[in-house]
This record gives sequence, C-alpha cells and structure tokens, in this order.
Amino acid sequence: MLSKTFELLALLFLLLTLNTINLNADEGHAHNDDKEQKQKDMEGHTNDQMHGHTEDQAHHSHDQWIVPPEEYANKQFHGWTDIESIQRGEAIYNAQCLACHGADGQGTGPVASSLDHMPADLNNNFHDEPGMGDAYLFWRVSEGGAVEPFKSQNSAMPAFKSVLTESERWDVLAYIHTFFHRGLAAWNNGNSQQ
Repeated sequence: MLSKTFELLALLFLLLTLNTINLNADEGHAHNDDKEQKQKDMEGHTNDQMHGHTEDQAHHSHDQWIVPPEEYANKQFHGWTDIESIQRGEAIYNAQCLACHGADGQGTGPVASSLDHMPADLNNNFHDEPGMGDAYLFWRVSEGGAVEPFKSQNSAMPAFKSVLTESERWDVLAYIHTFFHRGLAAWNNGNSQQ
C-alpha cells in the first residue's frame, strides 16, 4: 500500500513537471508542424534554454527563459530513437506519469483535475530534434516541482532523481519525445528510412 502511494505521488510530480514543459502554449509559438516558426522562436537562445511558465487558468504562458543549473547544463542524450530505451520509457511513463499526464500525454490523467497546477500537455513542445533542450528536460524530470519557478506555481511533480536512475529518466524522456513531442507518425517516418 505504501509503495503504491509513493508510486502515485511520484507519478503526479513527474506529470506536473512535464506540465511546465508545455512550451507551445497559446502564446504565439508554433506547434509541432511549424518548424520554421520554432526556429525563429529559438533565435537568441541556446539549445539548453527552455521556457518557464506561469499558470493562467488552464493555460500556460511563457514568462521567462530558464537555463538549467550548471550541474545539468551539459546533459545530452544520444538514444532518442533507441527502440529499447523508448520501450523502457513507456513502462516508466505508465507507472510514474500516466496518472497526471494521461495516456495521450495531454495532461488529463485521472488525478490531473485534483491538482493545483495542471499537468503539462506533452504534445505541445518544440523539443523536436535530439539535443535541443536535452539539459532542460532532464533537469525538469530530475528536480520536478521542487525548484523555482515551478515550486511557487505549486507544481506537485516529484523530483525523480530520487526515484529513477539517470538512465531511467532518459528512457522516459525518449518515450515522451517519441510519442508526444514529435508524434508516432513522425517517429515511424524517420525510422522507416533507416
């Protein structure tokens, strides 16, 4: 019973953290099919910088660019299309993230409506290319809602660095990137050419 409660809390925290990753909230940024606009949005920012968010009812607005702390600044993953990593990530997502972010990644999991800070819609994110924002995403999953500006937004996302290994955190990010950020069709198209 205690382990189930812990797993649910951990899942809630991950889902809430990923809620803040909703970088394409309705504030003039392009969605997944507009890469040219995404590149314009990124001008003047390094690849490791991503938006912080504030909550405006059910939507998030971009209020500042956040650079991950130095300990995360050089984190980069090279297994974004590794099928085994993605499969491991799916199992982790189902156990740790689904309750808040939902099966479709839209932040509508069974516990989402009971949270102060709505979970991120993982489908709206411009982390379309491996390496773009790796450090930010890894930092968010690792530290959860325990760091600013997310802490003051009442993010319930747990710090998964105490729950998941580094490899497991990358695995769940590979799954999220594949099935929510880019979409399965984009992933299938890219892999069918190999």
